[in-house]
Amino acid sequence: AASEIEKVYIDMNDIVNDYNILSKSTEILITEGNGGLLTPLTDELFTLHIPLMLKLPVVFVVNQSNDSLNAYLNELSTAYKAGLEVAGVIINKYKTAAKSGGAENFSELLERFSKAKVLGRINVLKNKSIKPDELFTEILSGLKLQEVLKMEIPKLDLCYS
Repeated sequence: AASEIEKVYIDMNDIVNDYNILSKSTEILITEGNGGLLTPLTDELFTLHIPLMLKLPVVFVVNQSNDSLNAYLNELSTAYKAGLEVAGVIINKYKTAAKSGGAENFSELLERFSKAKVLGRINVLKNKSIKPDELFTEILSGLKLQEVLKMEIPKLDLCYS
């Protein structure tokens, strides 16, 4: 809808060419999807077509809540049926069992009812005035970053072991 309103044509060839150019200039290139996998980009192109065409694994970043479990299981099912490689799931705004209102089993439920592996959790940040270096450490402490990026990061083991 946005591309129609703005009269912008989304061309998958442009996306592939831009990705190829960028991927040659860096060791790690993280791409981000827009909305769910079935978000239409054009009449023929959905968000799920991008990682399929680029042969990229996908990592889902989800918010923890029991009422969203169905939506995330549907997204994961769509990914598997489309032939996408699902690297795993990161749970954002993770709450501990005492604060979660029953969502403490969210990680276990995702793993039990899908083939996806939970790669980490980003906790709800208690201190809104956290310093940038502390924020990075806080986020990394809950992630299996090497699994997310599918590569070994020797310096990371030295800093966060």
